[in-house]
Amino acid sequence: MRLLASIERLVAMLGELVESRWHAAAAAVRKEVRRAVAAIAWGIVAAVAAVFAMEFAAAAILIAAWNAHPVVAAVSIAAGFLLLALTAAWAVRRCTR
Repeated sequence: MRLLASIERLVAMLGELVESRWHAAAAAVRKEVRRAVAAIAWGIVAAVAAVFAMEFAAAAILIAAWNAHPVVAAVSIAAGFLLLALTAAWAVRRCTR
């Protein structure tokens, strides 16, 4: 009788231990998901701000160089954007391998 009661207590304690570990793991996963979502959101904000900054810089360069060398300025800006796009594509390919 005492052996059966001891086994029942042991099983109950193991159940409580598993349950508490499960809740701790679930909380850690929720925290990590929140952190990842926040990082992605701020990354999107940074990317959009960078695109606006590049567009305004390109417009400023074209306006400043319009009288002297407008074609050279436009080609230089296009080459810079192409270089940026190629670098980003290379980085994505490197990260996904």
